[in-house]
Amino acid sequence: MMRASWPPQLHFFPQNSFQKGTHMSRPFMRSVTLSAVALLALTGCTAPTGSAPTEACPDAPLKSISLVDVTGSSFASNSGEDYETAISKLARHTAACGGDLWVATFGESSGQTVTLLERSFQVEAPTENAARRKREKLAEDATSTVRDKLGEAAARTPASATDVLGLLRLIEEAKAQHPDAAHEVFILTDGFTNVGVDPAAVASTEAAVALADQVAVPDLSGVKLTFVGIGRTTTSVPSSVIELVTAFWQRVCERTGAASCTVATQWQG
Repeated sequence: MMRASWPPQLHFFPQNSFQKGTHMSRPFMRSVTLSAVALLALTGCTAPTGSAPTEACPDAPLKSISLVDVTGSSFASNSGEDYETAISKLARHTAACGGDLWVATFGESSGQTVTLLERSFQVEAPTENAARRKREKLAEDATSTVRDKLGEAAARTPASATDVLGLLRLIEEAKAQHPDAAHEVFILTDGFTNVGVDPAAVASTEAAVALADQVAVPDLSGVKLTFVGIGRTTTSVPSSVIELVTAFWQRVCERTGAASCTVATQWQG
């Protein structure tokens, strides 16, 4: 039997299409984070926070995915240290478990993602301590690679609209390719999908839940699914709207049958 490829073989832009040395400056990343903090102050809301993936490694081989929203409403406010922290935590957890990590950007279509990183953390070393050090170094390198490539990847990703629901079908394909693996997925997005549905336009959280009950969702049973950055956009958004979007994605996640659902505005590792 042929071994299924990793990550899912859709229409990804090749990794070697990026120019070496391209990076997002630290001053830019700091300003991004400050603008996000200012947004929370303007909305007057207390941000729900996500926490680090469980430290315990699964019994099955770990396949981790991080998908980064680079659409106009989300990227400028979320692409700094919060995103880097979330990806770093996932990389370190995946490395500690000797798993595989795929990081990509997305925008208007799940079939037009741009791969930032494909990394296996399976290593050979004479001792367990040596293997642990090698995996930790690989995790650090993985975070640096994502940081260096994110800005250019954003420019290459079609991003006139946001299709977050489409990503869930992509995750289902990844799960189908590795049915015996454990899957942990981070979707880093403001949650303001506008392809097919618009949860920010409904009148109440009850209506948001009802809307989520109407959309088609894939089977993500067994997947640990986390949404980070919900409601954090490039413009000020009322806390009531953030509640609508949060309720929508929480219900969508529940309907997929995912093993766990985390929907958070802010990452806290």
